[in-house]
Amino acid sequence: MCVASTGAVSPNRDLDGHQLQVLHETDATQQQTLLCGVVATENGGAVVFTWLRSQPLPRRFLDSFLRQGQTHLPSLLVQFMFAHVENTYFSENWWRSLPDGDRQHVRSLALTRNAYYTPFSYSTSRIVPWRVLDAKIEDAA
Repeated sequence: MCVASTGAVSPNRDLDGHQLQVLHETDATQQQTLLCGVVATENGGAVVFTWLRSQPLPRRFLDSFLRQGQTHLPSLLVQFMFAHVENTYFSENWWRSLPDGDRQHVRSLALTRNAYYTPFSYSTSRIVPWRVLDAKIEDAA
């Protein structure tokens, strides 16, 4: 795995820019939290998300990623991690393999002080060499 990450976020906008929830306002409803992690497997790795079934916003957030298609999904997820999750790590070889423009973009995401309220855009570059074999949302019993 060239990038690993784990953390909890409260997404306030989906990839299309639609507001999902209002954060940090005294009269706002409770923040809905999305937990994420990258795990190594025998065949490569997986990005796993989990949230409370009673909270619909995390699913709407993930649906916006899935609508982008499996080709773009790995790079979008990695960009999301660098922008929103402090616990994101990467290999030196991967970092050095990135073209300068992609490296600058990833650096700017990692330096975003508040990804919830600082506008940024997702790059369409293929930032990681990952290939999606399956992408689905399952309801755990």
